[in-house]
Parts: sequence; structure tokens; C-alpha cells
Amino acid sequence: MIYTMSYWHWYKYCSIEVKNITADVEPSKDDWFVVFQPYDAARRELVSAVIDRFDYSKRVLIHYEGRYRQPHGFRLRYQQKFGRIYTYNSTDVDGDTVKYMPIPMWITEDECCPVNNRSKFIGTVITNYFRDGEPRNTIIRKFKDLGMDVYGSSDKPVPLEIKKDSSDACDKNLPRYSAKVKLLSDYTFAFAIESQLDLGHLTEKPFDLIAAGCIPVYLGPKDASTFIPKECYVDYRDFWSEADLMKYLKSMSRQKIQEYQQSIAKHQKVLVGMRTFESCMRFLCKDLGFDCQSHYHDQLLELSNILATRTK
Repeated sequence: MIYTMSYWHWYKYCSIEVKNITADVEPSKDDWFVVFQPYDAARRELVSAVIDRFDYSKRVLIHYEGRYRQPHGFRLRYQQKFGRIYTYNSTDVDGDTVKYMPIPMWITEDECCPVNNRSKFIGTVITNYFRDGEPRNTIIRKFKDLGMDVYGSSDKPVPLEIKKDSSDACDKNLPRYSAKVKLLSDYTFAFAIESQLDLGHLTEKPFDLIAAGCIPVYLGPKDASTFIPKECYVDYRDFWSEADLMKYLKSMSRQKIQEYQQSIAKHQKVLVGMRTFESCMRFLCKDLGFDCQSHYHDQLLELSNILATRTK
């Protein structure tokens, strides 16, 4: 049995008995407690109230948000309450207590777009474009002034289907990100920037662009090439300024564009498939010892072990 603290009905992908946690839970020594972070204050109080009822080795914490936005989940005293931690942040992986698991993508391999037939130059989707205190918006605005289409700005609002909401986040995000991928599928290039540029902080953002069949122009952690083959993206860090980068993109030969596209087509299905919501949840269940089919378990475990060697 798995008891969970979750916003999502993730267990619908796995033939495993899962229940949402309640304050009166009385688990057996074989029951697991899986906590998805981030969570709100009410969920935090519930976790604190019941966690000691579970065997230490059966407590699992899963990080889906950065330490600046959800600092509570990264406090050492809190993390020490869990026997296992799964995180997207590569610098925390040790291969034993802490393993790597990517932030899930809300699309599937079948939704990946062909890389050819592109009629537009470069675009991006950023739903919090007007949020105050976001340094990355300065970079977005510079690119916008240089000709990048920015969906989320006043002249190019985010399509309604991308902002669609519902009571079930698992159902909400699938059409939302499918719409993002479809929107960008007309572009040769697409830009993605992480909300924080710490080493190891790599989210689903560049993989959304790969799923759309775009050539990603990416500003993320310095170790991004550990996760994405270098021939599949243009690294923002390789250029002195946004103007230099845009000049490079505009002058790129058709042959060079096709080389990027061929590399993306070669790796697209695996890069996306390893990170789908279903793949991540199946990886988790199999890694906890449940009888669960997981097509990408070996690849994710191998990546986790590679990351662990860097931190030991």
C-alpha cells in the first residue's frame, strides 16, 4: 500500500493500491508514504502530523520545485525525516538516499511534432511574463525587441487553452502543455529560460521545445549537456549578448539548421519519453520495489548513477 500527499492522481498509471493520506491513518510497517513537494501549509501540517507513524525507510519525498520557491522542502532537518528522496536537481543526487527523477512532462511521446515544415522564426511561451521581480523577463524583453514572438505579452496573449484550469491538475495540465507544444510547432527556434540558473536546476522547459520539434535556444544550468545532447540545442551561454545570439540564428545556414533538426529527430522520442508523467510515476513505483512495467527505468537509473558520481 502507498499513502500519498499529492495534487495529482498519478497512481492511475500503475496497478498499485494508493490512498490519499488522512490524519487518522494507521499504516503497517510495509506501507509507504510518498510526499510530493511543493505543497501548501495545510498539507505541510498533515505531513508533520503523520510522518512518524511510518517506518523511516518507507518515507519518500519527491521534489518538483526549486529551493527558492519551496525552501521548506529543502531544509536539512526536514529532508532527514525521509528515507528516500527523488529530485530533479542533479547536484543533490547521491545514488543512495537521493536519486534523480526529472520533473514530469504533461505530454506523451505521441504528441511530439515533426521537425520540418517551419514557417516562423523564433518564439516562446511564458505565462508569468508580467510577474514582478522576475529577472528573466529582462532577457525575454530584449529578445522580443529583436524579433522573438512572446506569447504571454500584451500583443500576443497566451491562447485560452493554455490557461485552461480544472479541479484535477492531472487533467488540467495535459491539454495545457499540448497546446504549448502545438503553438510552438510552427517555429524553427524556440527560447526557454529557467527561473533559477543554479547548477543542476533543469526542468521540463527545454524538453517541451524538443517535443515541439523546435531547435531550443536554452538558458539553463551549466551542466545542461549532461541531459540534452549538445547537438540538439543552442546554448545561450555561448554568446556575449542577445543581439549576438539572434544574429547567429538569423545567419544560420539551411544545412546547419537541418543538422540540428536531424539530431533532434534522432533523440526526440527518448528525451521526451523518459520524462512523461507516466514514465516518471512508473519509474518511482518500480524503484520502490513494486511490480510495475517501466520502459525507461534503466535509462533513468543510469542517469541517476552518473549524476551521483559527480557529487561523491
